[in-house]
Amino acid sequence: MTEKEATNGVANEAESPEIKEENMTTKGEAVAEPKSLTTTSLPFSSPLFQLLLAQKVYELGDKEETFARITNDINEHPLLLDQIPEIETSPISRDQCYQWYLEQLESEGLEQGKGQWIMQLAQSKYDKFVEQLESEIEQDGVDFIAKVGEIEEMSKQES
Repeated sequence: MTEKEATNGVANEAESPEIKEENMTTKGEAVAEPKSLTTTSLPFSSPLFQLLLAQKVYELGDKEETFARITNDINEHPLLLDQIPEIETSPISRDQCYQWYLEQLESEGLEQGKGQWIMQLAQSKYDKFVEQLESEIEQDGVDFIAKVGEIEEMSKQES
């Protein structure tokens, strides 16, 4: 695998020590750029992050210049900060958000400007988030039943 293939076509930024404006958070902090955002790394793998970003794009539009505001809103979202506290110490950059968005459009087979692409992306991310919630609720139910069983067993032993 060539370096270009391994980085998903993204040039290796390590050669250049300069920090570009698009690699800054909205608070002016430098951000390390990942090679590809479709990996399993947080926050990009989080269905909550994906849904919030898709909703913000739906609300504010998908022009590259709107991603500064989108990124700021994402980095300050209380629910996301609660679930992924690393965002507070390592905020997401505007460029990362925009790159992730473009990668998601491509992976979903959607094109900017064709049909309801933003709505389709948001719906897809909503469905993924609901699926995760249902799975967590189901697991909580299994855990609850197991705990009830343990308590009943302990009660029988004490009798």
